[in-house]
Amino acid sequence: MLTDGSGQLGVPRLAATTRVVEGAGARRGPIYGRFSDGDVYRALLSGDAGTFVGVAAELAGWLARHAVAYVVTDSAEGYNPTHDLCRALVGAAVETARGPAGRAPALYEYVVAGDQRSCAGNGCSAALRWRLDDPALARKRRAAGRYAELAAEVRRAVERSGVEDYRVECLHPVQPRAARAWAPGEAPEYERHGEARVASAKYARVIRHREHVGPLVAALWARADADSAPVAAAGLCRRSGS
Repeated sequence: MLTDGSGQLGVPRLAATTRVVEGAGARRGPIYGRFSDGDVYRALLSGDAGTFVGVAAELAGWLARHAVAYVVTDSAEGYNPTHDLCRALVGAAVETARGPAGRAPALYEYVVAGDQRSCAGNGCSAALRWRLDDPALARKRRAAGRYAELAAEVRRAVERSGVEDYRVECLHPVQPRAARAWAPGEAPEYERHGEARVASAKYARVIRHREHVGPLVAALWARADADSAPVAAAGLCRRSGS
């Protein structure tokens, strides 16, 4: 949970998220809710890569210390720049967390706001897939229903996809460096949303992939490569001396 979910209005909803997390029997990690959404947007617009490079390094250290076997993260769909940033940040952390044997935690991602019909229809090859029984689906719906701050989003999601699409939990295996490629002239949804907000005077500037998100992702990977180099060199020395 990178942000407190405060959004444009600046009202945190971390307490509601915490109830869901604790209700699921999960524990909070070291960067839980560290930033507001406004913090992330300002860092993106100002090109402040150092903030997130530091978070990725901190997360990598935590993954390595706890010998984490697998990590699940948002997918980068172009829906929201913070989700796309999370995907890149976690990928860089997983890559940096490779141990002396060169093994990194397995990385999985899930659909955030995209089309889930392939998941529901068992069309996702190599994915980890669970089909919830009726009691489990009911618990999931109750948890979503108790999250008052997201009630409108939950209602729209169910109206759009139907309840049955949410019966299936689907985690897709991905490589840490895998990324969505945007064709020339193609723009992620968050750019179009930002343009509409600027036109209505609700935002001052538009967050762009090529201008803001892409350079920050490149900085994350540059740091991951630099941090991984000593491990690789040490492994070569051990092999050459064996």
